Amino acid sequence: MEKRVREIVLPSVIYVALLTVTVWFLVLQETLIPLDLLGYDLTLSPSFLGVPMIAFLSLRYSSVVADKLLVGEAADRLSEGLNTVAYAAFLYYAADWSLTPGWVKPLTGFLLFASMLSALHDILGTYVGGTNYVFEPILTSIYILFIGFLGSQTWLSVYPYFEEMVLDSPFSGFLLPIIRAGLAEPVNNVIIFSTALTAVLSLTGVFKNHPNPYLEYIGGRIGGQIEKVTLLNFVLIYCLFFGRWYLLESSGMNPQYIVIGEWVAICLGFYVGYRGMKRYAEQSLVRQDVTGTWRRHTQRVTMHTDSQLERLSDLVEGFIDHGTKKELIVHLTLLLRNSGLEANAITRTLAPLIEYIDVEPPKIGLPWQADHVAKLNKRRRRKIVNTVLGSIQLKPSTDATEAGEAETETVLEV
Repeated sequence: MEKRVREIVLPSVIYVALLTVTVWFLVLQETLIPLDLLGYDLTLSPSFLGVPMIAFLSLRYSSVVADKLLVGEAADRLSEGLNTVAYAAFLYYAADWSLTPGWVKPLTGFLLFASMLSALHDILGTYVGGTNYVFEPILTSIYILFIGFLGSQTWLSVYPYFEEMVLDSPFSGFLLPIIRAGLAEPVNNVIIFSTALTAVLSLTGVFKNHPNPYLEYIGGRIGGQIEKVTLLNFVLIYCLFFGRWYLLESSGMNPQYIVIGEWVAICLGFYVGYRGMKRYAEQSLVRQDVTGTWRRHTQRVTMHTDSQLERLSDLVEGFIDHGTKKELIVHLTLLLRNSGLEANAITRTLAPLIEYIDVEPPKIGLPWQADHVAKLNKRRRRKIVNTVLGSIQLKPSTDATEAGEAETETVLEV
């Protein structure tokens, strides 16, 4: 902790000095900079940067403090989020400058609030994901709805400025009817409906680790690529709200051609989806079935008959079925020690077993999730045992040889 405190001292001094200079020269007193631009004498007052710089430096300093003093995944997300919000806050407050166009303020406001929501989403995701990965898609769905609401309000604020710029252009008579028909209300509706549809589709992310391979595929393709899904939804819904209407009503094109083109697009969409599912079935499902059924070889450990062999077999089965490994580690250590291995060799051999940790089941979850985790852990334990036992070959202990015990070889299959 003392080391972390020392690491924060220098950044604290630097940021406090920068904040002091900013407040003194840009807030408490007005600084004027004379300029000679193209023969015109101008005076620039940088005071408008006072509030933006204070917000930027304060948030940047908070990001540094979070990075130096806090630990954990949530701390990393907090530091990154504060860093992003710092730049967005600077742009938002700098947009209050008198020479800035009016449409800049709503856009910078969207960037600021969206970055704050993104940081909150990332931080909460580390907690709900640790409880149950099913909760993370739900949180993402709520986050998308808030972003859609912000986008809708931003567009309603920006559009009047855009229409005013078109009115001042020499092509206003041609462009204004199209813009009013295709940008004013349709875009707002598209933002609302596309974000709502994306929020619903993001819920398919709950199937990313589902035992059913087809549901897992859907969860990975849709829930795992939500950015592409958002863009595709926006384009498709915009075509429905405006593109189709414009082609049918205003373009003069034969409606039959438009309907044929729509059916071709729908068929292509289904064909692409079918090809993706078929490729997934061929490359993933078939390989999983083959590798799960056929084995290249079975790990076998050659061991001499010993009085502790049956006990070892029971301990191995107990570890695979229930995850109890303490007695197994002790038993293998004694066997390896009696076999003549040195301590470092024993440690190296048993390291995978010692370091093994089960995957934790969800703290709150569905029955199929718990079953899936239990099966996964059993497969992982079996693999660890195969790795460890496959790397050792015990020799009979000296006492057993002197006692004249039988030296019949026994094969242990795991």
